[in-house]
Amino acid sequence: MLSTYTADGWRRADIQLCAKFIAELSLEGVIPVSLTDEQPAFSGPGVSRYQAAIGEARYAFDGRPTACGGWTIRNESVVRIDDAGNAQPPTSHQLCIDLRPALSVDGARFADILAELNNTLIAEAQRLSNPPTVSAVVDMDYDTADGYLPGHPRIVINKGRVGFGDKARAEYSPETHRPFQLRWIAVSSQFARFSHTSGMNQEQFLRGEIGDGAWELMIPRLPAGTDAGDYVFVPVHPWQWDSVITGWYAHHLAVGEVVDLGEIGDCYLPHQTVRTLANVSSPGRSDLKTACSVRNTLVYRGLDMDTTETAPELTRWILSVDEADDKLGTTYPLGLIGEIASVSVRHPTLAAIDDLPYRFYETLGALWRPNVRNFITSSEHAVSMALLPLIDDGHSAVAEIISRSGVDPRKWFERLWTIILEPLLYWYYAYGVAFCPHSQNLILVLDDTWSPKRMLIKDFAQGVDLVEAANGGKFAAHEKLREPVASHVLKWPPHLMVQAFFSSIFAGQVRFLAEIAYDELGIPPHEMWEMVRRIVNRFHETKPEIVANIGHAYFYEETVERVCLNREHLSGVAFERVERDEEFDVREGRLINPVASPDPEGLW
Repeated sequence: MLSTYTADGWRRADIQLCAKFIAELSLEGVIPVSLTDEQPAFSGPGVSRYQAAIGEARYAFDGRPTACGGWTIRNESVVRIDDAGNAQPPTSHQLCIDLRPALSVDGARFADILAELNNTLIAEAQRLSNPPTVSAVVDMDYDTADGYLPGHPRIVINKGRVGFGDKARAEYSPETHRPFQLRWIAVSSQFARFSHTSGMNQEQFLRGEIGDGAWELMIPRLPAGTDAGDYVFVPVHPWQWDSVITGWYAHHLAVGEVVDLGEIGDCYLPHQTVRTLANVSSPGRSDLKTACSVRNTLVYRGLDMDTTETAPELTRWILSVDEADDKLGTTYPLGLIGEIASVSVRHPTLAAIDDLPYRFYETLGALWRPNVRNFITSSEHAVSMALLPLIDDGHSAVAEIISRSGVDPRKWFERLWTIILEPLLYWYYAYGVAFCPHSQNLILVLDDTWSPKRMLIKDFAQGVDLVEAANGGKFAAHEKLREPVASHVLKWPPHLMVQAFFSSIFAGQVRFLAEIAYDELGIPPHEMWEMVRRIVNRFHETKPEIVANIGHAYFYEETVERVCLNREHLSGVAFERVERDEEFDVREGRLINPVASPDPEGLW
């Protein structure tokens, strides 16, 4: 057995997942929660004893309700009470069994859920077995710290990685912190294409990206009578080579349309998404996103042929908009880490069939984007927004950073939400561009005093959508999008794309940090939400000329659609779709909008 974790690491991971199941699935309307008359065993502001009805059992816990219909729960307080009244420490496996009737899934899908749960537990047990302190993780560079993060904040079974066995988990999971080399192949230019934001050819780009020595190693390995111009060179994740490429491309390997060049060049460290890799041999070089067809959370982690091919052109367009607007460089700065180069491969057989599940169109490809370190100075610190809620023994990363800054916590948070929300609101209203600002895509740049300075955002290829203008109007900037990207970038009505703020930022980040600030820093949640409302309101009041492009009504509706990421994941309905984005998330019911007005009871 290659995966290494301790009994205590497993126990901590297990109880953590139980608490998260209750918190997130109650938010999504799956688990009903009620107040009990028992006294809580754990202290804390606003903490009471609650119970959740799950199947035939009850799960009691200490906690408090939060904005957006969620809960903050003291992990160690959770107990399972059976129908005879016996209380036992819970396990996430038993909780899933109790939960199954509410999920309405068949046996095959339920077995899948349990397999993903096992994989998530293994990954989290590894992370929680002898972990570094929060202070130590804060001091790590951005790429190293990523391996110590707990994953998606809202999705419970968030490290399922279906397809990884024990050996693959040990070699390619971020929690093991093991760099590895990539395999390189040459693919006939008949069905592969290299693209670059500036039109640079692949030899020019790769010589700079992998070095002259690695390039010179590859060329002699091409078949006799061919040269570099006959092929497109593709880096391949080792798991993808072994599990996908050697099978689906076997014929093309046999006839020389695909050439195995072997393991060449630098070593890479995986991020939480598994397929995104950071160069640790030459840290100044680009991050690399590879096709890695494991299924993790809501999707298979391959690379869509069309979005991969058009990614550099989309990045070029976004950068051109940014450069042409002075306010984006001064008043509303947002560092843009887009994909600058790509290799898109169309499988000769699979691409000709139009009704296969989408994963069969995503078997091979690569995207390059600049590493975070190229966007900061030597005196600045770059931390993922996903790092801020990290907690160890009651001490959070965000509290650690605020302590280092010496800034009043309220002022620190006010600055944080300002540098996140104002640039994203400006892009949304002025240009009809909705980024995907979940916590793993947002990178906080701190100055030399650990105070928030500016934000960076990454992942444009599958993380940038366009918003339709009000009353059938059009954004002039959209007209400048060139083909083929204009045909492939997704366009959504405002009532859906406003979820880029509500799901990713308000429910996905403010909700969690507001509760941590209450527990650790003494800032009541309603004060945190008032900061957010103030920033959103100020923008709408001071920028009426651009807000009118879309209209701000959706921000102030009394209730908003409830995006149910766990319902979608646990149902498994999206895994066999032909189109990855056939629908925009699973939405079920509505939640009280914490941005519209304060809560009379002070929760937000």
